Amino acid sequence: MDFLKRLFGDSSSQTSEPEKKKKKRKRPSHPSKRNLPLSDYYKVASLPADARQYFNSGIQKFADSDYIGAEADFVKANELAPWHRWVECKLIQTVARLRQLEHAEQMLQLFQDDVGNDVYLKILKPVLYEDLGFQERADTLFESLFQSPDKYLNYIGILWNSTFDEEIISRLLERLEEIDFTSDLIYRIKMEIPAHRADYETAIKIAEAGLDNHPNNIDLILKIVSYAIRLDDLQVAHDYLSQAENIDANNQFTRMARVEYDYFNEDYQSAYKLLRTMYREHQTSSLMLFYLGILHQKFKNFDDAIQIHSKYIASNRSDPSAYSFRAYSYQRLGKYRQALSDYDKAISLQTDYELALTNRCLLYLEHFKDYDKALQDAERLIELDKTRGYQLRASIFARQEKFDGAFGEYHRLLNKHPDNHLALNARAWLYAYVGDYDNALQDAERAVSLSPKSSYHYGTCGQVKWLLGNYKEALADFQQGYELEKEPVFKLESAVALLRLDRSGEALSDWHIALDNSDGYTTAVDFQDAYRFAPSFFVAMRELEALANAEASTDD
Repeated sequence: MDFLKRLFGDSSSQTSEPEKKKKKRKRPSHPSKRNLPLSDYYKVASLPADARQYFNSGIQKFADSDYIGAEADFVKANELAPWHRWVECKLIQTVARLRQLEHAEQMLQLFQDDVGNDVYLKILKPVLYEDLGFQERADTLFESLFQSPDKYLNYIGILWNSTFDEEIISRLLERLEEIDFTSDLIYRIKMEIPAHRADYETAIKIAEAGLDNHPNNIDLILKIVSYAIRLDDLQVAHDYLSQAENIDANNQFTRMARVEYDYFNEDYQSAYKLLRTMYREHQTSSLMLFYLGILHQKFKNFDDAIQIHSKYIASNRSDPSAYSFRAYSYQRLGKYRQALSDYDKAISLQTDYELALTNRCLLYLEHFKDYDKALQDAERLIELDKTRGYQLRASIFARQEKFDGAFGEYHRLLNKHPDNHLALNARAWLYAYVGDYDNALQDAERAVSLSPKSSYHYGTCGQVKWLLGNYKEALADFQQGYELEKEPVFKLESAVALLRLDRSGEALSDWHIALDNSDGYTTAVDFQDAYRFAPSFFVAMRELEALANAEASTDD
């Protein structure tokens, strides 16, 4: 474990304007994108990062009825990705909202001529006609296309899995309800709309209303379990999960809900055991592969984690979290270039992905020693108003021994967020580095009190106590850190504390355990860089190594 893990752990209103004559245009061809699956021409995730940024900005402005601003953003996105059909659809819809109806109709006709018999456009045309004011034409199309509730649901599902346009899906649902259809699928779709924006309380209310009409519907029950977990209401999740298991405990989705519940309840062993059983029984799904990969990581089976996450990515290439998790496994195996490549991919898919930005920053800082690129990621996190950005920027300063700048960052952050245990732990380490052990101990102990399950905080606390000569208390902290997370570094630190307590036999035992389980670390010198803030600690390690070598010579 390097010192950075000690720092962070693992882990407007609308205004009308006159209609203008605009030149008719056809969407330019984009040869490199002509062989995509049809759905990728509509998925936001398939947009390049720069185009996606403009598109998302346009969506927000459209929702706020700032149609002029939305049009400008959609035009930019269209210029950057002229092959992307959903961008063009939203541009047409926005032009219609600006009441430039003739121009919008011309755009729609050109678009239809270009894409031909496209199922997405078939679904969207009646909606676009409504926006153009052609209500009779829209009604006719609705009636011909959506001849039954099942057709409505099928088309909504197509849009859901590609564009997820909340406004359009809501309009289709309103049409569906007008024909008095009360299938449980309506509730399942309606509850996903607030869930998509993390309004899980509303989603649960909709699901419970569905259960009033469809008692014992296992799909609705399992959705409530999932939403309750995200609200950290594990009691509600447990109660509904018990209902689902009483209905069908062997259902694949019920078993996955049990995995999810056990995982968030920190019963990792039970979740891991069930997932491996499901995998052996070929009861697989994307979600199952995703969790199995994470739990392989949790139990340090990083090669298995990479294999499973690679399988997941093969059918979920637009999921940034999968690349980020696989990158972490590569990182733990010392495959830093592969890790960097996956972090780059994750961030290209989601430019505000905090975890990937944080881990890439640490990778640049600790392994590539590229402080400029590390600082760019830290600045990006600060721009996103993420507290970790300040912590990382302080660490970059510290790494360069610019201590005034580092302390300034931590002081500012902790004045704003006094209970930020990660920042307290990091500042404790920094105080220890400059020899201010009293302030270091104060910060370290407060970090432990705020986050008593963080093994890294115990490690920092133990190091500071060791430097103060409190070897017995330091040993207790190192042992507690090892109990929380079986990292070999805690055995190394325990060994050094035991040496100072004149318990050399136990010290040598822990020393061997540490080296036998530390990838790439075979001598005391290998640890020197990580403990450069504590030269006396390194001296003790050299003494312990000498004892171990003497023991080995005697055995020979």
